[in-house]
Amino acid sequence: MFDITWENGKKVLNTKDANYSYGSLHTIFQRALKEIKFGKRPIKKVLILGFGAGSIYKIIRDEYRLDIDIVGVEKDPTYKEIIPLFLDNLTNCNLVYGDAIDFMERNEVKYDLILCDLFVNNEVLIQTMDFLFIRNVKKSLSANGCYVHNTMMPSKTEERDYFMALEQTFNEVDLKVYQYINSVFFCK
Repeated sequence: MFDITWENGKKVLNTKDANYSYGSLHTIFQRALKEIKFGKRPIKKVLILGFGAGSIYKIIRDEYRLDIDIVGVEKDPTYKEIIPLFLDNLTNCNLVYGDAIDFMERNEVKYDLILCDLFVNNEVLIQTMDFLFIRNVKKSLSANGCYVHNTMMPSKTEERDYFMALEQTFNEVDLKVYQYINSVFFCK
């Protein structure tokens, strides 16, 4: 299912159809965090839905050099063996192996930033666009929190519909398209 390969001198995690960690995904989240002025915002708690091999974690720790609290949720227990191949250790990070949808339903903690990257191969997990999930994200954000959702929309109609659903819940919604196929939604 997963292949660990080298691209541009860096170790990446791919499936036959998609990059899962470090390659193009890494670039997308570098740009997304820059977009929200990540290093300049008062952020103490981050939730990563779809932790994967830790690409987003690595950006926060190595590029921004922040030792803030991070909770990562990953459904696939295979990552217990994969993560050590990419990260030496996880500092100040609680990694939860379980379903992100269930996690969000039960969550009672407030986060300053929620980053969502939930895919099955190259298809976004459709439940993340459900009103209940969106509501659960909103209730899990601190007062000035930000939600960033990486998607790959199959059509402009679905992209528009999701944007409108987010607008019904959040005060501000913005959309950026990265690498021609990733629609990244920014919500405050």
